[in-house]
Amino acid sequence: MERLFQQWQNAISNKYTVLPLLPSTPIKVMIKTMTETIYLSISKETIQFQSEFIENVECKIDCNDNILEKLLIGNIRLQEAIRFGEVNVEGSFRHILLLESLFYLVGQE
Repeated sequence: MERLFQQWQNAISNKYTVLPLLPSTPIKVMIKTMTETIYLSISKETIQFQSEFIENVECKIDCNDNILEKLLIGNIRLQEAIRFGEVNVEGSFRHILLLESLFYLVGQE
């Protein structure tokens, strides 16, 4: 999964259409799967992912590994996965919309 996150991170950095969407202040996201918990910090300056706990998480995603892989490569939209009950998301509408945009736009090569 780490390789997929690395590819996703690189794709965001290389897509100039995505960069304006990134927030100035970092948002912190926790993604929990059946096998691991991953923490993301997303901002214009950096996109970091790590397995160590981050305080003040603003958005939480709970899904299985297969769905996370599909999200990262753009094979499924976040809202579709939520509608089908494959993903549980907690967070503000704004943060969920940002993640939806990043997953979808970056996955479209």
